Amino acid sequence: MGGEKKMRTKKIAVGGIVALSFVIFSAHKVKAEDMLQLANQKGCLACHQIDKQVVGPAWIEVSKKYTEKDIPQLVNSVLNGAMGKWGQVPMPANKGLVTEEEAKKLVTWIISLKNQQPSAGTKQPETKKEEKPKGTKK
Repeated sequence: MGGEKKMRTKKIAVGGIVALSFVIFSAHKVKAEDMLQLANQKGCLACHQIDKQVVGPAWIEVSKKYTEKDIPQLVNSVLNGAMGKWGQVPMPANKGLVTEEEAKKLVTWIISLKNQQPSAGTKQPETKKEEKPKGTKK
């Protein structure tokens, strides 16, 4: 009987560890909606979009060019600015507007866009162009 009790205790302990790991992992998983909201609050969306170039590069292109090992370098670019990585338009310094922790969250999320198709939760709405009524001149 003593062996069965030890085995049951081990199963409960392992099950608890697995469940706790799942909860911790889920808590750290970043939601696209949260990151887009943070990016909007910090002014990032004035120059960047997920799937198309605006002033700065599309984040999906950034995710294809860089990997997780580049996160410290990209965080530095967000905080202190950079030039020449994506053409002649400089990335302005955002220190004071964005904390290091926020920059790391955003950069980590951007890198995670690699190999992902934009979904309803991550794709930014496109602006609609005004259509002229048929029969009118431009």
